[in-house]
Amino acid sequence: MKKLKQLLLMIMMVVLVVPMFSVSAVANTTGVWTQINSSMPNPGAFNQAVEVNGEVYVFGGQNGSTRLRNINKYSPVTNTWTQLGNMPTTRVAFGAAKLNEKIYIFGGQTSSSTTTNNIDEYDIATGTWTTKAQFPNNIDGLTAVTFNNKIYIFGGRDPGVQSSKIFEYDPIANILVQKQSTMPVGRLNLSATVIGEKIYLFGGQKSTPGLIGRIDIYDPVNDTWETSGVSTTPKQYAQVLTYNNKAYFIGGADNSLNVMNSVEEYDPLSDTLTSISGLNVARYAFTAAVIGNNMYAIGGGNATTSLNSVEVYSVQIPVVNAPTNLTAVGGNAQVTLNWSAVTGATGYNVKRSTTPGGPYTTVASNVYGTTYTDTTVVNGTTYYYVVTAVSAGGESGNSNEDSATPQAPTASNRVLLVITLVSGLEKEYNLSASELSAYLAWYNGRAAGTGPEVYTISKNFNLANLITRKDYIAFSKIETFEVNEYSSN
Repeated sequence: MKKLKQLLLMIMMVVLVVPMFSVSAVANTTGVWTQINSSMPNPGAFNQAVEVNGEVYVFGGQNGSTRLRNINKYSPVTNTWTQLGNMPTTRVAFGAAKLNEKIYIFGGQTSSSTTTNNIDEYDIATGTWTTKAQFPNNIDGLTAVTFNNKIYIFGGRDPGVQSSKIFEYDPIANILVQKQSTMPVGRLNLSATVIGEKIYLFGGQKSTPGLIGRIDIYDPVNDTWETSGVSTTPKQYAQVLTYNNKAYFIGGADNSLNVMNSVEEYDPLSDTLTSISGLNVARYAFTAAVIGNNMYAIGGGNATTSLNSVEVYSVQIPVVNAPTNLTAVGGNAQVTLNWSAVTGATGYNVKRSTTPGGPYTTVASNVYGTTYTDTTVVNGTTYYYVVTAVSAGGESGNSNEDSATPQAPTASNRVLLVITLVSGLEKEYNLSASELSAYLAWYNGRAAGTGPEVYTISKNFNLANLITRKDYIAFSKIETFEVNEYSSN
């Protein structure tokens, strides 16, 4: 407690006069932190930010000797700040998290000598505050994250010592419970983020002198812990953000309040840590948020002054590999394509040309899965196809090219229709040209949203004493089908 009071007194000694913000278009550079020309209306450290619907809400904090209770909203689209009103009390060193259209504030200091145990709810739609459940003790220096419609609160000072407690708050039922497990190391001034089904804790100050340079991983479903095999820079008052399933550990300070600009990227899949481009301005006790492809670092302090500047970093996302093993099979007024899946792809674009090597025209975008049937073709024309993979990083290069020439079955020929179901089962049918045409008419109509869900195919072999044999094929169960023409002569 004595250490934090000394820290706050040092910050209070600074009195700032800062001009109001100006507005200009955000011009950020991928892979580099860039200061944008739109600062917070007032400098502030020890505040918290929450992103909601593409905008950042910044609450409270401290500017020199002045404790703040204001709410400011940043809109990246217009690169402007809006002052929305005030919190019920001034608030420093608290936790914040969102659920749906409401933001929740946890604990914190309301004055230099007073800490609260309140949970306060801010309704974005109405701009009103409601006091909800309370912690068993007053608490500050904690962190909070949302997971599976619950908010999990870690660490802090509870009361007077670094806490290892975990609380789970249900905003809908307004119930706060302490979890059975505890953090591996009690700490305050820590950072937490969610990746997949786990919550990752970074940094903080432990009870014995010193900072934590480890990543502890919490499983909220099973209430269990594990620890990463890598070590981060030991620091406190940092921020951690999640983007594209990676964690970014940003800024902070050591025990002597030597402020840092370092940024470390943690990949939980490979359990590796990489240093990336650092902040332009070293800062601690700041707040941060992710919007779209951008990470924002907002306000904070640099050990001598409080800051109102904002930096943005556009995350570099690697483009996925091009698809491989593309095959094209012609049928009657259609060409069926298949290719190998690409790791990290969110969809595929199908392109074709009537000339080998292109230029290609896109005939289908954001195709889900690794098969596509092109029905916008003319029998007798040869088509050349390529496929590209799409992800958050953009569009890949072209796959290998393959060609096919759709043909109408001749009257004297028959076809072997092979239907592959989503279960993997294959069904084969020997059809005449007219029977195939009827099937294709049903399939194409159903794909367009018309016609019956089920198609009936008569089987005229192995009847024995049976009058008829029929298969009923559900459209939703068809994964793909293949048409093989053969001569009936």
